[in-house]
Amino acid sequence: MKYYSVLLLLNFFLCLQFSKVVNAQSKSLEPKIDEYLMPLLQGNNYSGSILIYKNQQTIFSKGYGLANRTFGIPNAPLTKFHIASLSKSFTAAAVLILEEKGLIQLDHSITKYLPELSSFKKISIHHLLNHHSGIPDINRTSGFNDLQMKHQTARSLVDVIKEMELFLEPGEKYSYSNSNYNILARLIEVVSGLEYGVFLKKNIFDPIGLKHTGHHRHMGQLIENLATGYVPAGGYTSIENTPYIDWSVKTGNGSLYSTTEDLLKWVTALMNGKVLPKQRVEKMIDEGYGWFVSEKAGEKAIYYNGNSPGVSSFIGYFPEKNTTIIVLGNNHIGLATTIGEGLAALIFEKELEPFKARTSIKINQGYIDSTVGVFKFPNYTFEIASRNGFLVGTGGYPFYDVSIIPISQDVLFNRFFWTNLVIERDQNGLAKQIYWEYNPRMKGVRVP
Repeated sequence: MKYYSVLLLLNFFLCLQFSKVVNAQSKSLEPKIDEYLMPLLQGNNYSGSILIYKNQQTIFSKGYGLANRTFGIPNAPLTKFHIASLSKSFTAAAVLILEEKGLIQLDHSITKYLPELSSFKKISIHHLLNHHSGIPDINRTSGFNDLQMKHQTARSLVDVIKEMELFLEPGEKYSYSNSNYNILARLIEVVSGLEYGVFLKKNIFDPIGLKHTGHHRHMGQLIENLATGYVPAGGYTSIENTPYIDWSVKTGNGSLYSTTEDLLKWVTALMNGKVLPKQRVEKMIDEGYGWFVSEKAGEKAIYYNGNSPGVSSFIGYFPEKNTTIIVLGNNHIGLATTIGEGLAALIFEKELEPFKARTSIKINQGYIDSTVGVFKFPNYTFEIASRNGFLVGTGGYPFYDVSIIPISQDVLFNRFFWTNLVIERDQNGLAKQIYWEYNPRMKGVRVP
């Protein structure tokens, strides 16, 4: 036990020393970032690690909060985090490596390589890569809770997905589905003859020196320095341990773990043609294979983000500013992208919108009775319920209760999505419809 304590202490001081070396390069930046994040840190709404790289040097690298609250272990630049959907950029690159080797063609039907998907003959590899397959998202199916409780493989996940019915014609329109990347993981295995994680290690991780990145293939793995995940609980500041999930259920779409430093190596190597020829990288970005492109803080950003139980993550590469921003978190509040965009605004000297604390109004039993209920949206059902004196919401995604805070008579703040839920009441004050503030046209209607 004494030896273990010494190791933890040594690791902590090593991380502090590294932070001091990096922060000495940009003393004026650290207090600004600390001030920007302070409202989130005080409310237990962010913990994780951040790295900012500009003009070929790291100008900021620091951990915030705790990687493990039980043992008081702090987050640091070398802390490993599950990166959720950021994994898709690796999977997409792996598929393009197979194409580069001449082993597949992206316009071929997936059934040419996986004949068990016989009902998906119209779906090409291209459709899977850019989310135009029309396959439902396995993460939002009724049986996903059971799937994530036990070990899965790319093959076992494909066996589930092959029974699904398409809800869109392949190629008709974009519809994000994690199922696509489960299938791509299996494609990689069948074509290469290597297990998904082994192929990535041999063809991506090892060649570019990603020593702290890997595929969480089963829950028996010992992964050193891996952050524990947490989720928002009742009220504005409470958090609790993430419900159990076997990360193998996300093989291909969200099963990887990494560090801020490794992800910087990944983005830098990829964009500089060290993983794939630049022509294929450009195709990857233009076609939306594991990356998005849009403006953030008024600048062109090639980016991706991720959210999974206990995880929030963001990578933003700003080519015209020669800047990369990486935000990894071990709190399941979808703020990594918002934080990344705010940091970009700060660095590029644009207008920065500060985070604000939300204060709950006083509620009584009458308010609770007139607000709780089950509401049917077009694609899912959302329930507002009362738990231990707090209001919580459940349904759709994620698959656990999340705290929703009454900030006015008709507005509830959802900590998980970091957005407001608006209530429309009838003449008796009963909540009859609800909608998310960012999408007022899509409403959930009260059902018995």
